[in-house]
Amino acid sequence: MLYLHCIPGILGGLISGLVAGVTDESYYGPDLNEVYSMMGPEYTRGHSKQGGIQIAGLFTTIGIAILSGAFTGLTLRIPKIWGTSNLLFHDSAYFRYKLGENDVKVNIEYDPYHLDRLNKIKH
Repeated sequence: MLYLHCIPGILGGLISGLVAGVTDESYYGPDLNEVYSMMGPEYTRGHSKQGGIQIAGLFTTIGIAILSGAFTGLTLRIPKIWGTSNLLFHDSAYFRYKLGENDVKVNIEYDPYHLDRLNKIKH
């Protein structure tokens, strides 16, 4: 998730803000209005303002992502609503599998609720 969406999105947002902010309008020629729809001879927005808007859009997107991720995480912690296991990140709560010859048992300590739930699932 981090390397597929987050890092490329942040880099793309920063680079688009930089390019929009430092590139002169004359570089685009008559295609300026096609690249940035609010820039051109009939608009008053300049390249520095467009770069700032690009960066503001990046931070707006990051803020929405943080808030929606926090809301989703908090909502998933309410087991009475979803009826889900508290072992959200342990695959044995959702899948049954046999240990193969290359698998290694990992000793992880669970509280009694988790240990009882795992024992019921394994048997």
